[in-house]
Amino acid sequence: MTKRMELDAGQGQTPGPVSVPARMIEKEQRLTLFQRIVSASVGAMLTSLLVTPLDVVKTRLQAQARVESNPKNAAQCPRCAYINFSNGLMDHTLPRYVVCTHTVRHFTGTLDAFYKITRYEGVASLYNGLPPTLLMAVPATVLYFATYDKLRLQFEQANYGWMSSALLSGSCARVVAATCIAPIELVRTKMQAMQDPPNMLRTAANQVRGQGVFSLWKGLSPTLLRDVPFSAIYWVSVEGGKRRLAEMYPTISDVYASFISGAIGGTIAATCTIPFDVVKTRKQVFDYSPDPAKEEMTTRRILNRIIKTEGYSGLFVGIGPRLMKISPACALMLSSYEFGKQVFLEAEDTSFASHYSQLEGRH
Repeated sequence: MTKRMELDAGQGQTPGPVSVPARMIEKEQRLTLFQRIVSASVGAMLTSLLVTPLDVVKTRLQAQARVESNPKNAAQCPRCAYINFSNGLMDHTLPRYVVCTHTVRHFTGTLDAFYKITRYEGVASLYNGLPPTLLMAVPATVLYFATYDKLRLQFEQANYGWMSSALLSGSCARVVAATCIAPIELVRTKMQAMQDPPNMLRTAANQVRGQGVFSLWKGLSPTLLRDVPFSAIYWVSVEGGKRRLAEMYPTISDVYASFISGAIGGTIAATCTIPFDVVKTRKQVFDYSPDPAKEEMTTRRILNRIIKTEGYSGLFVGIGPRLMKISPACALMLSSYEFGKQVFLEAEDTSFASHYSQLEGRH
């Protein structure tokens, strides 16, 4: 029960027992769009700062010559000019020369890579790729989380069950966010693939002039094929986990519950959608391959090719590094987002209590 509800009870307005879902809805209704935007922005920046070094190390390990013995993953293949980079919030297809500029030392493992990169190249090298991440991840995350919260609240008020509300809201929010960000993402990726790229507007104009307006959404289908199921599974797992934890531990903080549920939900969703992630990664590499004679690789063709040449196990390549990255990223993002919202709610409760005390003092 919030302080506002306690004060109402003190005035004779007894709220009665409040269920977990009702308490959650009451909190969400009090938050403004601005408060959600600030909370999501802080969460995206914090997650980027904490998770990006993990993916830099992973990518540098992939760039070593040892991948020649296992070229299954197109993102790791030494013959490809590009490497897939993702920190749990955004995906990037970076030119190999960008990733491998400083890769002159052999790393024996993750801890060894952390040590050598920090010692010989400086801490700043652990944040290669952070600027484009912040440029894209912050607006994309804000749009995604704000849309999800708004839709879920409306679905629950329309008497949809919590599971249906989470599934529908998560799917729709991802479609909205991915569709809005796709043109910027495509232009940014093309600019990263150029030695001396023009500005963003000129790059977009060249793309439209050469291939038409709808080409700005090229690659959206494999993105949605991976992200929409991930989002639906993730939010159903998160909302179910938060409710279960609230019932088992009534005094648990929303932040702690969000951290635990986010980690579990991220693990489940990442495991279920790894085949879509593999297909998307392969398509990115094929789309930006410098080979002029390459054939157009559709999502279905890539999927059939993986199964034919590598078997069904090829659809689960890289599941270990993906879980190591996605799980903490989801936990950090969700818990920091909830922490931001909690700060706003507590500030509002404090202000309300102060104002009420002043009114009582006048009487």
